[in-house]
Amino acid sequence: MFGATHLQGLGGVIASGLHILVIVVVAWLAIVAAHRAIRGRRIRIASRLGDQESVQRAGTLGRVSRYLAAVVVSLVAGTLVPGELGVSVAPILGAGVLLVWRRASARRAW
Repeated sequence: MFGATHLQGLGGVIASGLHILVIVVVAWLAIVAAHRAIRGRRIRIASRLGDQESVQRAGTLGRVSRYLAAVVVSLVAGTLVPGELGVSVAPILGAGVLLVWRRASARRAW
């Protein structure tokens, strides 16, 4: 019922699925590692500070850094997954850059 071409196609789908799974797992591990490293660094910095306001600033910077790390890793993984599915992300990224350029140039006073 199924020929060799069906099995080869199924192998490609399984391989792509495994690649996507690896990308997602590595991205998750990278986010967890970054969060732990940033949290540890924030605790060390906060322990050296004297006043409460500086400790709160360190906490805020730690939260912002953790969020930024998660966004960067997610964006990288988000561009790798469509490429694994055979979708070219170059036009999407180009359209994003063009949109940012148009909005920035529209705000300029001529």
